[in-house]
Amino acid sequence: DLMARQYHLAQGLWTVVMRPFLQIGPGRSDRFFSGSFARQVAEIKLSKREPVVEVGGIDQVRDMTDVRDVAAAFLGIAAHGEAGNAYNVASGRPVTMRHLLDLMLDAAGVVAEIRPRAQVHRRVEPRLLVGDSTKLNNATGWRPTIPLVESARDMIADRLERLRPGG
Repeated sequence: DLMARQYHLAQGLWTVVMRPFLQIGPGRSDRFFSGSFARQVAEIKLSKREPVVEVGGIDQVRDMTDVRDVAAAFLGIAAHGEAGNAYNVASGRPVTMRHLLDLMLDAAGVVAEIRPRAQVHRRVEPRLLVGDSTKLNNATGWRPTIPLVESARDMIADRLERLRPGG
């Protein structure tokens, strides 16, 4: 943030900083919890694994925004952002990771055991992380439009398509 602002002030470069909070949506990598959830749920649906979803810190609360909405925010800032500023890209809604998993299970029509797994904890991992995108909203009129349930449904549909033969 500081370097971008410094280049704007010292060199007159048109810079903005985008701060996207947690992104979810179709195609999300397994390296992220939402992608891992989608893969596991889809594998259960396709009988490729036992009905068990292994999870980490599932009760953490995060601000989740569909990546398609995040892309729209980036375009809005490119067109209407003010140089030298920083903008949060966030839904402003606190959601537990467990709730997203429940939505995915419902979307797939499966029931599964949720099994905590041993994990490496980050030294500093806040239990609650929610953003305020008021500045972005005021600059561009942007607001997230894709409901969480739709993101969950689309993530499952995408993963099922990729896991099926020929997918």
